This record gives sequence, C-alpha cells and structure tokens, in this order.
Amino acid sequence: MTDQHLSKPDIRQANDCPPLPIGASMLDRMVYWLGLGLGSGLPRRAPGTWGTVGGLIVGVPLMSLGFVPFLILTILSCLVGVWICGRTSELMQVHDDPHIVWDEWAGMWITLLPLSYILSYVFPTSKNTLSIMMLPMFWGWLPTAFIPISRI
Repeated sequence: MTDQHLSKPDIRQANDCPPLPIGASMLDRMVYWLGLGLGSGLPRRAPGTWGTVGGLIVGVPLMSLGFVPFLILTILSCLVGVWICGRTSELMQVHDDPHIVWDEWAGMWITLLPLSYILSYVFPTSKNTLSIMMLPMFWGWLPTAFIPISRI
C-alpha cells in the first residue's frame, strides 16, 4: 500500500451545515435544533466530535436526577431520536448529514448510564439537591433557542 491510499482528508473541503428551509414551522425548528444538538453539531470540522462534547455537557447535569429518571430519559432520547434524526435529514434534504448529532447525544447518555448508576448509590442524598438547584438554571434558556431573531 502506498502513501497515496493513506492520505489525510483535505480539511479545506469541510462541509457547511444545510440551512433550515424558509417558512419552517415551529415544530420543524425545534426538531432541527434538537437534531443539531442545540448547535453543538454546527462546526464545519468534526461536527460529530463537537456533538459528543455537547451531549456530555448536557448529560452530566441530567445525571443528577438519579439513575432511574436518567435511564428513562436516555431510552426516550433513543426512541424519539430516530424520528428527530430522520426529520432533520428531511429538512436538510440530505441523508445522514454529519451535522445531525442527536445520535451522538443519545450515545453519550448511554455511555453515562453506568456512572449514573454508581453515583446514585455513592451519593444518594446529593442527587435530589443537585436536581432542584440545576434544572431551572440549566433548562431556563432552552425555549429562547426556538424564537426567530427577526421576531424579537
């Protein structure tokens, strides 16, 4: 095998994220942004890697809910994620665009499940305190992500 077969990909050919269609409904906007991992999949280079980091950043605070709620949330994210990724692909009019990173989020949460299980038994009282303190702070900004800037 020669070096020609082992060459690195040309990073100058990194792809841009396909735009959301003009006139998309509010539901389509929400699905699009969830599919993009709330923007964590937007970087041109290595969007899947950045999506995984985004899933970790969101997943760690969610572990404070305790093991069973985090397990339920992870299962729901996998089941609903099939539809989210499919619908986002339809909106982008491409198949399996690398900027669609909801599957990376769900995969990261699956990876965090054993840690959540262990932590829920090592620190049984702190999980309730953390969830009460973190959820309003963490999720309070989420609805604003779906408001078009032109309407503000």
